[in-house]
Amino acid sequence: MTTLGCKPDGSDFVVAIRDPNDADAFIDTVQVSDTAVVTSGSYMRYCEGNGVRYHHIIDPATGKPAESGLVSVTVICADDTAADAYATAFFVMGLEKASGFLADHPEISAIFVDSDGEITHIN
Repeated sequence: MTTLGCKPDGSDFVVAIRDPNDADAFIDTVQVSDTAVVTSGSYMRYCEGNGVRYHHIIDPATGKPAESGLVSVTVICADDTAADAYATAFFVMGLEKASGFLADHPEISAIFVDSDGEITHIN
């Protein structure tokens, strides 16, 4: 989602962050203007074989679906293309490495959901 400016009444747009475990629910909302909100997750595009779920976010180090312990990463930043790249990269990196990167980049915010349903907000 990319927002251009603000709503006609001058207020920010409210963007819901989908619950990766419930398609009809959301875990949070963010209020933004002139920024992008992009989510990468393992819960939308996947297939199952022999009892194993294979999602579409590939770890370049292994050539296999990333096993970072995350199921969803939402990035909020001004550039929509960068937000998309960061969301995927953070998903592959995992929470600890992504947190380190975000500590040096206050212009980027992220919301992480791990496989236990724990939600972590950074920045």
